[in-house]
Amino acid sequence: MISDSGGWRRAGPANLVARFLLAGVTLAMGASGAAAAGEGAAAARIAALAVSPQDGTLWVGTPGGLLRSGDQGRTLMPVALPAKAPAAEVTGVGVGPRAPWAIYVATGGEGILRSEDSGKTWATANSSLDGLNIRGLAIAPNDARLHAQVRGKGLFRSMDGAKTWERVDDGPAGAMYVLASVNISTGMGGIFLYAGTDQGLVKGPD
Repeated sequence: MISDSGGWRRAGPANLVARFLLAGVTLAMGASGAAAAGEGAAAARIAALAVSPQDGTLWVGTPGGLLRSGDQGRTLMPVALPAKAPAAEVTGVGVGPRAPWAIYVATGGEGILRSEDSGKTWATANSSLDGLNIRGLAIAPNDARLHAQVRGKGLFRSMDGAKTWERVDDGPAGAMYVLASVNISTGMGGIFLYAGTDQGLVKGPD
């Protein structure tokens, strides 16, 4: 069983991660949208998906940048990111549950990018974040808490919309592919984090 000082434990077999990610792509984009995402080199692999609760806009992260769809994935358009990260590897995307115009993007070299106008303009949001190679991003569904896994540095949390960050723990063992924040009713309250890693699906406290 995977476990470390942060309380991360195995939540499923390794092949479950691939099935989980594939199901997410199919449900969010549909077969035609998923095929369209694979047509260009910039969209050869889907690394992150998020849907805006306000208007259903689909945000797609790829190794070549960020894409957006307003028609359920039938067409995908590139989103212009800041000059320092015009084609950054996007490793995570989050949409504010209470402020759906707030979009957060994790990258593999420029840290966290934040937009407060539905992606029209962007700014970096790396204050107190110990590193710019982000391998996972999650946003809590009830209070918009953000979590980001910095490669080699651990798991960080923001309570103020990515304005500042604090380190939580080492995060799960192994290489992380995806991070999700889930509100599960247990009678005791609380949010759980799920991470898809090269060692399988693991779960930890927020």
